[in-house]
Amino acid sequence: MISGKWWLGFSLLFLAIPGFAAEMEVIRTSWGGFGEQTVARKLLKKDVEITLLAGNRFRTRLLAVEEQGLLVDKNKATRSWSDRGDQALVPREQIRSVRFLGRKGHHGLLGGLIGLGAGLAVPAIALRNVEEGSYGLLALPLLGMGIGGVSGYVIGYYTDRKQPEFIIERQPSP
Repeated sequence: MISGKWWLGFSLLFLAIPGFAAEMEVIRTSWGGFGEQTVARKLLKKDVEITLLAGNRFRTRLLAVEEQGLLVDKNKATRSWSDRGDQALVPREQIRSVRFLGRKGHHGLLGGLIGLGAGLAVPAIALRNVEEGSYGLLALPLLGMGIGGVSGYVIGYYTDRKQPEFIIERQPSP
């Protein structure tokens, strides 16, 4: 049976995980720099949250960065700019920032697989010296796989990088 110290250890581990979470990268750039970065980082066709100069925010999918503005999927929030069928062009003069949603990386998957392997291996090694007739202990590898897999996934998920936020800087008027 797992003692109280083990449960305390697992609890503390899960409480500490968000402290290791990757922080979002905030990039201040011009409109041209934003366009270059979205192509270089392969951020087109990703979900974004756009903040307008007026303070309004809305979520949509970024399709392209054009000289006039952002070409996005049409939805309720972008209806006023919709002039291209199922797409809308949000004017660049109205955009304050663009934050990409989600995370980048596969650490959750990798962590889960590593945790499954470790969760199976540790109890299997410990059970090598178990006497015959103690068949109840055979459930330990399954329990270890479950705990290891979940722990690995959670740790991996929180260490994935968050997608960046771009703050569009305006050129001062002469």
